[in-house]
Amino acid sequence: MKQLIVGIGALAALATLGSTALAGDTPCAPEAKKFEWHMCIGAEVEYKRGMKTETRDECAVDKVIAKGTCELGDLASYVPEGTDIGRVQFYAIVPDGQKLDDYEIQYTYDGDNGCTIEPTSFNPWRTMKFSDAFDKDNSERSEMAVAKLKKKKLAFYPEAFVMRRFGGQECKGMKAAAGMLDKKTQSKYVFLMSAVFPM
Repeated sequence: MKQLIVGIGALAALATLGSTALAGDTPCAPEAKKFEWHMCIGAEVEYKRGMKTETRDECAVDKVIAKGTCELGDLASYVPEGTDIGRVQFYAIVPDGQKLDDYEIQYTYDGDNGCTIEPTSFNPWRTMKFSDAFDKDNSERSEMAVAKLKKKKLAFYPEAFVMRRFGGQECKGMKAAAGMLDKKTQSKYVFLMSAVFPM
């Protein structure tokens, strides 16, 4: 799957489509209907384990934000006020074996590259409660989460997306967008997400 970073010259085209997404006019590819998008807010969750208390990083909040559409809208609008955006990931559940070879991911952003939406690896174990498998390590817990979806003929999309600030960059009011669109016509979207940075 090719990933393409798009500079300011291409911002207008993707931003225009991004704004129409709010009106429900973005042309969605057929594959978009099979994506279920979640917001994961990570936190150190405490667990009583025998005589001691341990903390584990996991999705303290795991909420479905979009299903059956390519339009995710402004990611920042889903995040509760006061939440550290560095702790928030947006991930998708898709049909097992989903092929997306005919699509590419593009990105746009305001100004320099300090305030962006970026892909990051997603660890399936974060979707589980530590109490569901005290005796398993993170790798084993990821395998359990993947196997649970596979029984339903589903899988985790391999990347999650984050709103990222680099080097102390002041991002309040800055805009970024990311989208997966078809290589041939550059017009049909599997997903289109934007962000107006709250801080």
